Amino acid sequence: MPKLPNLLLIGMSKSSTTTLYHLLGQHPEVFTPEQKGIYYFSDKYDDSGAWEWYQKFFEKVDDSKKIICEASNSYTHQPFCGDVPNRIKEKLGEPKMILMMRDPVKRLVSNYRHLSMAVGPSYADSFAEALDKHPRLLATSRFAYQIGFYEDVFGPDFIKYFLAEELHKDHVDVMRQVETYLDISEFPWSKDHLPAANTYTGLRHMFGWKKLLGDRLFNIARKYTPGPLRRKMKGMAPKVPAPPEPTEADLERVFDEIRDDLEKMVDRFGDRLDVWSSVQKLKNEKKTPDPIPAAS
Repeated sequence: MPKLPNLLLIGMSKSSTTTLYHLLGQHPEVFTPEQKGIYYFSDKYDDSGAWEWYQKFFEKVDDSKKIICEASNSYTHQPFCGDVPNRIKEKLGEPKMILMMRDPVKRLVSNYRHLSMAVGPSYADSFAEALDKHPRLLATSRFAYQIGFYEDVFGPDFIKYFLAEELHKDHVDVMRQVETYLDISEFPWSKDHLPAANTYTGLRHMFGWKKLLGDRLFNIARKYTPGPLRRKMKGMAPKVPAPPEPTEADLERVFDEIRDDLEKMVDRFGDRLDVWSSVQKLKNEKKTPDPIPAAS
């Protein structure tokens, strides 16, 4: 029997899933494929030979690994990614799942920047146009909505939730919680400052290389260049132009669009979400009394 994942990192996009994935890859009892973002259950599921292709990512797993991890943020891109929860249950049973979350407004802005730079000028002329043109942006910042698809299949409280803000404040504490959840040994995590993966400036350089080399050469270079050399070279490429920034009106629109979902998240996770500025805004609005109408 081929070894298959028993841990899935299912998102959210731009919420430090890459950072968590790289940390998990340091643990001697965890196997992580070289490729993060396989997207089998969202993008490849119905392709001919896709199941055999998927299994090849885990051929090198040996008996020292208790946890086999796969990470694809597209697994929380409903309704644009197919019936991912049921597909997972059909092929993998009930693997452990971790969902990373981040302030949903900041997440959306970061996602917009990333996609704008990756796709280029054709993505959108402005942040407002991106919201109109790409409804996935807003859908993937409705966390309660995304979680609901999994709870319908796996039941409540099946997923383990962490915040990107928690990870970057104290990654050792978060990784201790992850170890407990996965029932693996404690690893001597470095207490040094945790660098963020896929930063805005870093991505501008990375997509600069992609523009210089073209897609094919860029993908080959990215695959075969050792990590330390790749990181050293990243800043040598000219940065791609920064996409237009959202206006205050744009951000207010995002907040209004996700308000109901955000209220559901606060009801569920409580004060834990106070690190999100969007939650602070929501709570401040509730504290502000409605203006007293002027006497006629």
